[in-house]
Amino acid sequence: RSKLTTLLKKLTGRYKPKKSNIFEQHDVIRFLKQASDNDYLFMKCTIKPVGINTFYKIPENIASFLKLANSEVHTGHCFRRSAVTMLSNSRADLTTIKRMGG
Repeated sequence: RSKLTTLLKKLTGRYKPKKSNIFEQHDVIRFLKQASDNDYLFMKCTIKPVGINTFYKIPENIASFLKLANSEVHTGHCFRRSAVTMLSNSRADLTTIKRMGG
């Protein structure tokens, strides 16, 4: 998609940015306790590399395991957003949050 197309959609009011949901801290803890290591442990020794599309689908798989509504809106970007939100909630200093979230 070109930058011109995006600009025209913004100007005409048809542009709707895709928002990624975040994982709450209790969701992360629940996943870590309930998920089977055989299915969700990614530290297995394998030859096959993890590609960007596979990595991008991991949050959606986690959300569907937790039976969260709209699991498809948990995109790869939600890892970053969730981490920054949890840092902010734990009263981390602004320098740490900026380093993590950009």
